[in-house]
Amino acid sequence: MSLLFAACGQKSVETVTGVDRIDLSTDSGPVEQKIKSISLVNLDTDVSWSFINQSMMTKSTDRYAFVHRHGKRLLMYDKSGKKVVDRSIEGRGPGELYGVENVFAVDDKVYCFDNAEGNLIAYDSNGKYVSKWTFVDYPDFLYRVGDSFVALSLFQDYYVSVYDKDLNKTDSYLKLDEFFKYNSASFGLTPASYVYKDSLRFIMAHDYTIYSLSNGSFTPRFEFVAVNPIPSSVYSKYEGEYRNALDFAVELTKEGYEYGFSSLAETGRYLMFEYFSRGTKKCLFDKQEKILYRSFPPNNYLSEENPQAASSSDVWQNIMYYLIPSYSDGESVYCRISKGFYEVLKCNVGILDDRLKSLYQEITRYMTRNTLSDGDLLILRVEFE
Repeated sequence: MSLLFAACGQKSVETVTGVDRIDLSTDSGPVEQKIKSISLVNLDTDVSWSFINQSMMTKSTDRYAFVHRHGKRLLMYDKSGKKVVDRSIEGRGPGELYGVENVFAVDDKVYCFDNAEGNLIAYDSNGKYVSKWTFVDYPDFLYRVGDSFVALSLFQDYYVSVYDKDLNKTDSYLKLDEFFKYNSASFGLTPASYVYKDSLRFIMAHDYTIYSLSNGSFTPRFEFVAVNPIPSSVYSKYEGEYRNALDFAVELTKEGYEYGFSSLAETGRYLMFEYFSRGTKKCLFDKQEKILYRSFPPNNYLSEENPQAASSSDVWQNIMYYLIPSYSDGESVYCRISKGFYEVLKCNVGILDDRLKSLYQEITRYMTRNTLSDGDLLILRVEFE
């Protein structure tokens, strides 16, 4: 795969008000020490459950919603976990999509964006097709923020475009000549752009800034201060040229640069994220105290085949490594984890702390009422102190 690169170095935002600088060299302890509770989202399972394994998640006023990446299924559950919507949305008819690049909710509506067709489609709480907007410049990701639409586009002149309710473009930000055009606002099903309250937050690949756009205000919100950031000399090798993306990825990995920020989630007090630097690190930034917590890859990987842990801390280390953030609602972070990890909890129940014992008991009750196949996922809700 050959792609056009344009580059920027790490930018200083010290003079910009409201920016939290996150020093990646600091460490106030593991993320799990700030977890108040970790619980199961008790959703009914049936033959459609396997679609959740490849689905993006959002939450409306009264629904949990899961949308398959290829539009094969829209699943909705009420707050008690009962499934209320199960329909295919794959196709080219009314209310159907070719694929889904991002999903989000506003009040009681669930929005799915098909970037192959440029269509944003809204469904009500019963899964009924409500409305559609078509964007002729085919953005890669699209959100509704207030009365406006915000598009993130990899190969337009500007990465960010704002449209009014009549789809007239009103503002543009981040000229792409300053950034790598090789950029992804999501890695698989792990978000790197999301709606937080009335703001759109997002980060560009190989950059160190999370931006925020709300009510016509566009500012950097968080700035990562890396110990080993990508130097401008590396960018200059690729700037303005078509080069193999693999060459760049290999160089970043070989030199141990800190990059690859993803799995962004945010609550009122915390920002949760991951980044890659010789192993994926899961981090939690306390926005109030301005301190960072980090969890590192485990020393001993636990699985159904090798479940025994020496301590509760070992189990936590593995949970944090395999836990995949999917969605945050300002209060909690919702995550996915393989149901196989239940066997790890079961084999170590005698050494689990109270939080994990409670989770084990919840999953045990759940397994008696529901049937899950190997590789199926559990949806967990994480609440912080």
